[in-house]
Amino acid sequence: MVGGVRSCAPFGCRDFRDVAPRTALSYFLFLLVFVASSHADVVRVDNPFGGITIRVVPEMEVKVGGVGRSRLMRAGDLVLRQEEGLMVVECRPEDGADLDLVVNLPYGVEVEARTETGFLSLEGLIAKADLTTDTGNIKLHVPWRAIELEMMSEQAPGEFTAPPGSEMAPRGGSEKWKLVHNIPTRETPYGKIQVTARAPGAVALLDQSIPDDSWVKLPWQAEGILADIIESTEPEPPVETELPSLEAQDSPNAVEASVFRSDVRMVNLMASVLDERGAPLLDLEADDFEVLEDGVAQKVASVESEEAPFNLAILLDWSSSTRKDRVAMKIAAQRFVDAARPQDRVAVYALVADLFTVISPLSGDHEFVKSRVQSVPASTGASPIYDAIVLAYTQELRNLPDERNALIILSDGVDNQIREKGFSGGSTDIGRLQANGLPSKVSFEDLKQAAGQMKAVLYPVFLPPRRSMLGVTRGGFQGPGGVVSAPSMEGSGSRAGEWQLTARARLLALAEQSGGRLFQAKSIRDLKPIFPQVTDELRSVYSISYYPANQNFDGSSRKVTVQVKGKRAVVRTRESYVAR
Repeated sequence: MVGGVRSCAPFGCRDFRDVAPRTALSYFLFLLVFVASSHADVVRVDNPFGGITIRVVPEMEVKVGGVGRSRLMRAGDLVLRQEEGLMVVECRPEDGADLDLVVNLPYGVEVEARTETGFLSLEGLIAKADLTTDTGNIKLHVPWRAIELEMMSEQAPGEFTAPPGSEMAPRGGSEKWKLVHNIPTRETPYGKIQVTARAPGAVALLDQSIPDDSWVKLPWQAEGILADIIESTEPEPPVETELPSLEAQDSPNAVEASVFRSDVRMVNLMASVLDERGAPLLDLEADDFEVLEDGVAQKVASVESEEAPFNLAILLDWSSSTRKDRVAMKIAAQRFVDAARPQDRVAVYALVADLFTVISPLSGDHEFVKSRVQSVPASTGASPIYDAIVLAYTQELRNLPDERNALIILSDGVDNQIREKGFSGGSTDIGRLQANGLPSKVSFEDLKQAAGQMKAVLYPVFLPPRRSMLGVTRGGFQGPGGVVSAPSMEGSGSRAGEWQLTARARLLALAEQSGGRLFQAKSIRDLKPIFPQVTDELRSVYSISYYPANQNFDGSSRKVTVQVKGKRAVVRTRESYVAR
């Protein structure tokens, strides 16, 4: 182990000949190194005579590799050092060999890259990049809808390729060439690229979509995703095994001839089952349940009990309205991870600086997930919480439709859409936030509809906002008509009270639509009573599968009722599903 570097198995590497100068020699096997840099905020790469390829990837560490064009790469060719928040990678071959570097960069990490004659290639959703080359080729393959670009060159490039509307032109009053690309108006920006060159050989600007596995997503992506959830025509997966025909199942004279192969579709439900005291009702089996679809009894195929593993995703609302409670929210997130059982996988996401961010993907290593919670950046932003809920569900849970999924939403419910019923401005903190921040792109009504179709149960934990964020002083809330006393904040005559009630009611509606439950906290600093409730809730959830007697999946909405035979039980599940 030298300078924080050790050998590791090779990671994927594409052919770089499309951006690197061609030589008569073929590419050799390359040395790769792993850099323990989970705390690096900036990676600085210096390769004077070779090329530099940078890829943004869904990983937690920086990986650096190299390609030797004239010889195999050697361990001494790279010098790496790590300082507080900074990793430096220098390519210094003693014989001056041309070596091309490859850097896999985690989301959110900034990069500074410099070469003289080598190429520069950047791919992915980069947070910030400062790139410098003298005469090398430049290739930027990024989502231009989210990335700003400023490129300066002393001479025009030999070739120039770019999306429509982008062109390099001489800077006014100067011999230098300049290109500026700005993101569309009213879009949330994410990254910025600055490029400085003298006489680049070729410049290629290529557009791409934000990858599905990206650990950063922008609020405007939620609108298209939500429409796909609502309008999706993907049916439940067909059953591939031999099943008795539905007509023959109840016949005492059923014979083997009634067995057939078909695309019989299955409906999967998650249902929380509690006894009269609100405690989980455990050890139930398929024969204990009665499922009605549009009032018609269905045959339950299988039931998974409370012992089946859960995929538990936790979404933290890290917007400006919760900025004074960050320490308490981190502790709360860790306690929710503790609420998971050993067989459960847990993920933590956050709404940070208007962006959906993966803090830790689904993992069975709960201690690791808890350690990642400490890495949530101390930034602020607006509150497109409805967009964030859509993105949180889509990140991993949507791709696991046959598993037990739950999404815990730790939020005060502040979405800028509520400003129409809340503050129109004024001197309060929340007034300024509402005025300056963008609301969610998705409408609440569409989100509510989609919640009933999601393959996950939603568990919002409603955090009443601080009085200071509602404009409440020691004497009360300073409203347009004067001071409203604090005790009357939740009354109908208080704008603050109406805003808070609206936020809570909407989170409750999402929970009920998905078959989940709203947990009411007194404050972010007093969540102790909530944790055992969440633990009991997860234990109470059963996965119930049945084959609908009506196999005509025509897009209609069907009402579903789940009951427990012979017991006084409270059952919560989604009330309906769309038969597609």
